[in-house]
Amino acid sequence: MKNKIVAGSLALGIIGLGAGTAHAGTPEQNTQAMNTFSATVGVATTTGALVGTGLGAVAGCIIGGVVTSPTVVFVPLGCLTTGALGASIGGVAGTLIVGGPTAVIAGVQMVEVLIAPATPAPPMKAVGAPLT
Repeated sequence: MKNKIVAGSLALGIIGLGAGTAHAGTPEQNTQAMNTFSATVGVATTTGALVGTGLGAVAGCIIGGVVTSPTVVFVPLGCLTTGALGASIGGVAGTLIVGGPTAVIAGVQMVEVLIAPATPAPPMKAVGAPLT
């Protein structure tokens, strides 16, 4: 008997979690929200990656140049090698630093639209009916 009560309570709890989505927005609103989320996160991660790659390359080149400065011959080699390393690290860091928070914010906005009640279309007026 206890097992049936626990299983029934668990089932009610799981069903209750989805109760807020029973009156979700229209399919068009949901599609628009998902497209906006995808575009927003895509632009943010791309921008973060590009800026991070550029800043990482510059920082890596400076660090490599300073480290190899006692031997003037190896400064370009040091700049290139650590610049490439800095670019790769900067690209990943930029993606996470800019793309992560943007994904969270855009995700919250998308979920708000997905669980919002559908906005009904305004009623149609008959042809020739007076406008109010």
